[in-house]
Amino acid sequence: MATDLDQLRSDILTWLDTLWVGDGSAGTFRLTPTHSPCLMSGTDTAWIAHCVGGLPELEDRRKPWIAWLQAKQNPESGEYLHDQPNCHKRGHAFWQTARAFNILGGQMLAFPEYLRSVLSIAGLRHWFAENSDCHQTLGLIPVLVSLDDPDYAAAFFEEIARKQDPETGLWPGGAGELGHSFAFTVLHNAAGKLPNQAGKILDYALAVLGDNLATGAPFGRDGNHPGFKTMDTVYLIGRLSAQLDCRRSESLDLLNQLADRFVASFFARWQDPASRPDTHSLLANLHTFGLLSESLPARFPSSRLWRFDWDQADLYFCRPIAEQSRARHKE
Repeated sequence: MATDLDQLRSDILTWLDTLWVGDGSAGTFRLTPTHSPCLMSGTDTAWIAHCVGGLPELEDRRKPWIAWLQAKQNPESGEYLHDQPNCHKRGHAFWQTARAFNILGGQMLAFPEYLRSVLSIAGLRHWFAENSDCHQTLGLIPVLVSLDDPDYAAAFFEEIARKQDPETGLWPGGAGELGHSFAFTVLHNAAGKLPNQAGKILDYALAVLGDNLATGAPFGRDGNHPGFKTMDTVYLIGRLSAQLDCRRSESLDLLNQLADRFVASFFARWQDPASRPDTHSLLANLHTFGLLSESLPARFPSSRLWRFDWDQADLYFCRPIAEQSRARHKE
C-alpha cells in the first residue's frame, strides 16, 4: 500500500507551526508541545524542514530562527552544547548546529576555541589518538569541510580507517550496533568514496535486519518504535546495495518488509498528537521515509524530493573556521 508523502509533508509543517516559540526578533521550535525550546529542537527542525522541502513555507521564521541559534553559542569559547539532560556530546551539538545554519542560510558568529588544536594535521592525529566516539568525530566534519585541504582530508580518513575492524569492516559498537558504521559510511560518501570493506558492512546490515524481522522485533535496538537505529540500517542497506550493485533484490525485499512495519508503527503514533515523537525522533523517522522512498519509490509517491543528504559536504561549512584557517596561513 502506498504512503502519500505529500499529505505527510503537509501534516508535518502544520505540526511544526504548533511548536514555534518566538518574540519576533528570535525564535525556534520546541521538542514537543510540553517542552521549552532547546538547541536540539532548534536544529532538529531545520533538518526536518530541509528533508521534506518545507523551508519555503517557513520563510518568515528563518531570520529569527538564525538569530536564536546564534544566541545559543557561548561567545567566549565558541561552544555549542546541548541543553537537554543526558543528551549528546559537544561534537554532536556543533555538527548538528553547523548544518542547521547552512540549511537556514546563516552562520555562527564565533570560532569554537576548543577546535583550534585540530586545525593542524598533527593536532588532528593527536585528537584521534584519544577519541573514537562517532558523535565526537562528527564534530570535526565542519573542520574538514571548511579547511578544504586535501592533505588534511587524507590524514582524517587514515585515522578513520584505523578505527575500522579489518576483518568485519565494522566500526566498534557491539553486536547488532550499526550506528558507528552508518556515521562513517555517510562520512565517506560525503567525500565521494566508499569505506573499506563496504560489502561486508552491507552483509552485516542485511543479517541484522533479517534477524530483526524474523524474531518479530523489526526495529532492533530501537525497541518498540523506529528511531535512529532503524534509519541507520535503511541507509546502509539502501545506499550500499545500490552503490555496490550487490544483493540488490534481497535488499529491496527486506526493505519492503521493514516498510510495512515502519509505516504502521509511525502512523499509529502520529494519529494521536499526545503520542507523537519529539523532534529528534521525528527527524529520524522522516529521514527514514526519505531513504525508503529512494529505494521503493512506488510505495512512497511524492511531488517533491524528500532529501537524505547528510553526505552533502558543503552543508557543514563553518565560516569562522575558514577565517581562522586563512589567518593562520597569513602568519
